Amino acid sequence: AAELVGCNVFDFIHHDDLGRVRHAFEQALTGVPASAVEHRFRYKDGSWRVFESVGHYAFDFPFGPIAIINSRDITDRKSLEAQFRQVQRIEVIGRMTTRVAHDFKSVLTTNVASADRLLERDLPTGVERSVRHLSRTARQAQDWMNRVLSYTRHESDAPVPVNVND
Repeated sequence: AAELVGCNVFDFIHHDDLGRVRHAFEQALTGVPASAVEHRFRYKDGSWRVFESVGHYAFDFPFGPIAIINSRDITDRKSLEAQFRQVQRIEVIGRMTTRVAHDFKSVLTTNVASADRLLERDLPTGVERSVRHLSRTARQAQDWMNRVLSYTRHESDAPVPVNVND
């Protein structure tokens, strides 16, 4: 505390935030209702922390008006808010991926069914080989999509027998 005697508090405020903080301080001195101002504040070790400050007009002294400034360190809260926004973005990407996987799987199912119908016909050898290759690669892609969808549902890869009569 002794090191701060005679220091100007504005010297500890980040230069990009200084204008807003000075304006809020001047408003507090005139009695304008206070609103919180977020700003960066330099600590003794040189690091920057995020503060939220509110100034209130107190009273006049012979040398001028006095404002009381209340500040609190909200750095940790801001960090948690940023992490929460990141988690929300990742969640949206996960939902989009699931939708794309479902749509892609539908396209692949159509390709597999069409290839299977073609293979029921009498096809020239070269065409039959191409259709079998198409069917095989489409089934492989279906398997990949099943894995993606299984992962998004937190399910295991193990197949489960189902009685379709039930």
